[in-house]
Amino acid sequence: MDSEKKLLMTMTGEIHQPVRLYYQVVDQAAVLKAFTKLRCLDEDQDNHRWVWLYHGEAKTLTFHTSYGLPTASQKNGHGSACA
Repeated sequence: MDSEKKLLMTMTGEIHQPVRLYYQVVDQAAVLKAFTKLRCLDEDQDNHRWVWLYHGEAKTLTFHTSYGLPTASQKNGHGSACA
């Protein structure tokens, strides 16, 4: 077993920093309407959350490592999740 500690990295080269944010939504219908217009968000109905994807509006974001470099099997995962 390798005793060297390693950092968990995202697919775009940043250090993975797990965060859970909670919001109080005043107008849920307005938020859902805005989310459905975004191509970089997708509703995960099984887990009752929205996930951020490297698609649509997010595709133009630049990272240290391009999202275009990971393998096809890596791209099948989601970027981030909003529960």
